[in-house]
Amino acid sequence: MKKYLSTIATVAISGLALTGCVGAPASTYEISGDVTCPVTPAESDGQLRIGYQVIAGSTLYLRDQGLAEACFPNADVSWVRFPTGQDVVQGFVSESIDFGVMGSPPAANGLSQPIDLDAKIIRTNNITGTGEALVARDSTGIVSIQDLRGKRIATGANSTSHYSLLKTLEAEGIDPSNDVELVFLTPDTLPGAWASGDIDAAYIWGPALAEIKKTGTTLITSAEVAEDGAPTFQFTLGTDKIIASNPDYVQVWTQLEDYAVSIYRTDPEPYILANSVQIGLGLEETKSQLEGAEEIIAPEATELHKDITDALYNTAEFLDQQAIATAVDRSHYEEAVLVPETRP
Repeated sequence: MKKYLSTIATVAISGLALTGCVGAPASTYEISGDVTCPVTPAESDGQLRIGYQVIAGSTLYLRDQGLAEACFPNADVSWVRFPTGQDVVQGFVSESIDFGVMGSPPAANGLSQPIDLDAKIIRTNNITGTGEALVARDSTGIVSIQDLRGKRIATGANSTSHYSLLKTLEAEGIDPSNDVELVFLTPDTLPGAWASGDIDAAYIWGPALAEIKKTGTTLITSAEVAEDGAPTFQFTLGTDKIIASNPDYVQVWTQLEDYAVSIYRTDPEPYILANSVQIGLGLEETKSQLEGAEEIIAPEATELHKDITDALYNTAEFLDQQAIATAVDRSHYEEAVLVPETRP
């Protein structure tokens, strides 16, 4: 067991009020306790630097519960927060992280030319759904996607939201270079631009989405974009170096992520609470965000392997058309997606 200091909410599940903030919740306290690893711990020593985003899901649950620290007892575990998936890509480029969580568009970008990361997808975390959406400010009078012509739309650069926005505009015959003005903002800064009226609409996720929906109208969600043939996923990538030198890190991490999903499926209340604390939202808003993605475990990812590879390759091809990246042949992306059968 490993001692860990965990932050939890001060009130019960049924009594936590909704908050309007995007940062950490104001009412928290810390408890100290022994955390037991639910899987066989990794024995290797060294460092494990985990790049993450504030997106509801299994990774935030593991962080909140101190399970990485418990399951890598001989490692120096650190967590590095990034605002967007493209920033996680840059974390890999600068060699400042070993694992990193990002959506399929930044992953496709990072695995394509000219970046060509020395990394693999070690786990598929979820399939994006209603947890990402295109929302128009109510005061603008925008009620349809066609009404966006001539408007300013914010999103995170090279993110799942950016990709879904481009696919949405394409489907509606709207040229993103001429018919609208795209503004690239991080989820941390977007609500401020929204409140000041600097943007007319936004395609975003997480706490920022929860905030802007209070004064906005949802035009389309990523679940609908997926139904139209452009699904997005969230992945965990690991460097080739750590996969080769510490294969037990990869094995334990993927087992931990599956464990977290099993908690969500069988006993969701503590899972929601842990995510609520990490995100800084009330329980109902956090629950809604968790319901906005389909979390999956390793056997399900294996069954979806072809679909995941197809989506990654198709995303790379689309980014190529948008002059964001240069796609490589399909086999390159197929080899980059590891499943239990192909992991070391």
